[in-house]
Amino acid sequence: MTMRLADWMPGGPAGRLLVGAQAVELAPARAEQRRLAPSARAPLASLDAEAVRAAIGRLLAQHRAPAYDVIVEAGLAHLWLLPFHRSLTGEARWRNYAQARFEQAFGDSQAWEIRVAAACPPHDRLAVAVPVSLMTGLRHALGRSLRRVRIDAIERLNALLRTESRLTGAAIDVGECCAWLFLFRGGVLNRVRRRQFIDAPVPDLAASIAAGLRSEWSVIAEDTLPDLRLAWGRADPRDLCDRLRAALPAAQAFSYG
Repeated sequence: MTMRLADWMPGGPAGRLLVGAQAVELAPARAEQRRLAPSARAPLASLDAEAVRAAIGRLLAQHRAPAYDVIVEAGLAHLWLLPFHRSLTGEARWRNYAQARFEQAFGDSQAWEIRVAAACPPHDRLAVAVPVSLMTGLRHALGRSLRRVRIDAIERLNALLRTESRLTGAAIDVGECCAWLFLFRGGVLNRVRRRQFIDAPVPDLAASIAAGLRSEWSVIAEDTLPDLRLAWGRADPRDLCDRLRAALPAAQAFSYG
């Protein structure tokens, strides 16, 4: 299964914009450059289109590149699985199906831009919804220099599956405001769940995430969770990750980017 979300705009990026709940960061495109050059950062007041445009405008006034790859923190999006149906023979039908499932789960879809990830039949497909206001702000700020918009957790899963294409187990992706649980059997994504961070001590939060993961795994398999990968985004919450590793002995750290 290919986890990469289809490009929202064509072409190849020269710079990277990282969009989180509270700020936008501008980083060089290449990993070796990111190690040498610190990111420029602009506070983000909200996900309103004008706030996004203004934050990016402040960055671009001092740091300009010919094109950009935008990475959105997964906590700002919705992710869900679409059960495979042979009757869905084209991408337009899959998008309509994704919209209907979104409205069943989350409500009105008018404020969200929905895309469906590529997958090989007969596997379920991952769908992603990003706020329309965020996408509008990005397009207004970047114009033709906007090349792609991607989700950070999906990027990390892509990197993981490139080395472990037959993973049976789970991946926990820890972001700024939530943890995503991705459950696999034989490299096929079977389940996606979000665990929102609550105002609780880190040990309690880690215990809650670990218990939720065990519960979700019991839905798809009777055996003990055999393998676990633990990834984190720009927030790098080491204390929480350490607690999760202690609560889930199968966990192995996995970082990307």
